[in-house]
Amino acid sequence: MATPAILRQGTTDPNAKVCVFGSRFCSTTEQTFTVLGNPCRCEGINYTVTDEYGQLVYQVYKQCNSWRMKHILQDGDGNGICVIKKKLASWRHAFHLYSGTAFQERRVTISFRFSFRRKCNVYIYEEPYPLREDKTEVKNMSPSLIMKASVMGLEVQVYNAETEEVYATFIKTLSCCTTHYTVQVKPGFDAALAFGLLIMWDVAVRQQKGAAAAAAS
Repeated sequence: MATPAILRQGTTDPNAKVCVFGSRFCSTTEQTFTVLGNPCRCEGINYTVTDEYGQLVYQVYKQCNSWRMKHILQDGDGNGICVIKKKLASWRHAFHLYSGTAFQERRVTISFRFSFRRKCNVYIYEEPYPLREDKTEVKNMSPSLIMKASVMGLEVQVYNAETEEVYATFIKTLSCCTTHYTVQVKPGFDAALAFGLLIMWDVAVRQQKGAAAAAAS
């Protein structure tokens, strides 16, 4: 089971409920962001995140010039927060998040396990793994978070797996050319983690739709 330490990394603030990348990403007030992007872009900045005043606070750089595609989450000044890579040799939707100096100090693993297309358990863990036997098998762990989409898939909530307290909400606006989200992050929840989850959710859902289309053809 994911330990409280993994969900409160780098902070001693009792008001920080989920803080993976540091307390500077956790606000004491509710925050609202606008996310614009083109997830189909092969290279370059494919997501920008602005606050309620229109100020750029995060951006995501997609890089495809290596044998494994990666997304680099940066702050508004272009400083790297983490690199998101799809986990190799995994048939589940699992990702590694690398952070720290040169993205080499820390590796957090996040695994999505969909029960239905609209709902998935989110497992967050890092070495040393919580279990010695079958250490990467999520069936032996309890989920850290749950993500659930509305019937049309236009609203996604992130909430505590045990208490069902809502931590973040992603509201999607339909657009033929771009991806447009309004993101609401509750006090004490890691905003950088929220945007990482949004990126991984988009990747996983697109892969699911692609697999379903291939199976139907």
